[in-house]
Amino acid sequence: MDNKIQTVLGLITPEELGRTMTHEHLSMDYQKLFIAPPKQLKHFFENKITLENFGFIKQYPYSSNFNCILNDAETHAAVLYDVQLYKQFGGGTIVENSNHGLQRNVQFLKEVSQKTGVHIIAGTGHYVSFVQSSSALAVSQEDMHKLMVQEVTTGCVDQPDVKCGFIGEVGSGWPLHDFEIRAIKATGEVQAELGCPVSFHPGRHPEAPFEIIRLFQEAGGDVKKTVMSHLDNSVWWPWLFTYPQHCLTTDVDERNITGDN
Repeated sequence: MDNKIQTVLGLITPEELGRTMTHEHLSMDYQKLFIAPPKQLKHFFENKITLENFGFIKQYPYSSNFNCILNDAETHAAVLYDVQLYKQFGGGTIVENSNHGLQRNVQFLKEVSQKTGVHIIAGTGHYVSFVQSSSALAVSQEDMHKLMVQEVTTGCVDQPDVKCGFIGEVGSGWPLHDFEIRAIKATGEVQAELGCPVSFHPGRHPEAPFEIIRLFQEAGGDVKKTVMSHLDNSVWWPWLFTYPQHCLTTDVDERNITGDN
C-alpha cells in the first residue's frame, strides 16, 4: 500500500485524489447528543427545518431531532445530490469521518462513490463514549486494536468488501472517559503497526488536544501522520453553551444559560 490511498472502491494514487474535503460526514446518527431546547422555544423544534425555525436550529443545532438524524432516506438523497454537485464543480475526494458510535453506513459511502465518481475514504476507530452502547463501552483495548487492524487490512465488519483508509475521527470529551483513553491508546498502537493516517476529535477544553497526543505518542503513534480536528472548539466562545453539557469546558449549568429552567 506504499504511496497508495485506500478508498471504498479500492486503491488510488495521490495524483488521483484531486480537490479533497478532509473532514465530512455523509451518513451518521447524532440523536444521542440531543439536548432539549429552551421551553419557550420548544415549538420551533417540533417540525422539519423551515425558514421560520432555521435561525433557532442554527443556534441550538442539537435541540432538533430532525437535525440530528443524518442517516434517513431524505438525508441520503440530499447528500447524494450535494456530492454530485461537488463532483460537477471540481471535487475529487471526500474523507468520511464517521466511525463506530456514529452509526456509519459504509454501504451508502460505496453507493455514493459509484454514482458520483467521487473518491470516498472511510474511517475506522471509535467516537466519543457518550454515543456508545453499554456493551461497546466494555470493549477492551486489545479488541479495539483488532477491529481497527481488520477494517484497514481486510474489510469492515459491516461491509467486508470495503477497507478503511484511515482511523478517525477518534472522538473524546473532557475529562477523558476510560473508554476514550483505551481508544486513543489502541489507535496509537495500530498507527505504529500499519502507518495509516489518524484524525482526532478532542473535547472542548484547552488541555484536551495535548492529553490526546500524549497518550497517542506513548502508545507509538506518529504525529506527522495525524490530524487534530476541531481545534477552534478549544477556544472559549459563548455559542459553546448551545452544545451538550458533556462537551462543555465549564461546569456552569447550561439550563440557566439557555433559559430552560
